[in-house]
Amino acid sequence: MDLDQGDPRVRGALLADALSLLAAAPADLGRLREAAEVTTQALARMREQAAINPVARRGDLALAPPSGT
Repeated sequence: MDLDQGDPRVRGALLADALSLLAAAPADLGRLREAAEVTTQALARMREQAAINPVARRGDLALAPPSGT
């Protein structure tokens, strides 16, 4: 699947989900700084999606740290 094509609302949601899952790999290896960087990117995408459709990401962002921390 090419994430550069298609509806940006769908593309952004898929990318956020993929990044969130990807963060688990370095975390499992004890590479917490890398995991945190990927998680930060995932959260940024989730926040972008929440701005477009607040209901779609409410559950994900409820568990996330506040923006800027």
